[in-house]
Amino acid sequence: MLTFHDDALRSKIKASPPKPNNRVSDATIDAIAFLPFPELEKSVKDDVEFLKEHPLVIADTTISGWVWDVKDGKISRVV
Repeated sequence: MLTFHDDALRSKIKASPPKPNNRVSDATIDAIAFLPFPELEKSVKDDVEFLKEHPLVIADTTISGWVWDVKDGKISRVV
């Protein structure tokens, strides 16, 4: 999610040949928000904070945030 923007991904999808009986209109593709994020660790911290404050999450629930580095396979704790 760090390496693309919505417009670039939409263009790539539109340029891909559709599978038989699986054509999606350009208008449908244009309506999709892929929600890229430029700062991975900040995104994880924001998500953890959201969950900790959410009223449907039990107060004593342990919530942590982790990142998986796809290049080296390492997992690191952010929060």
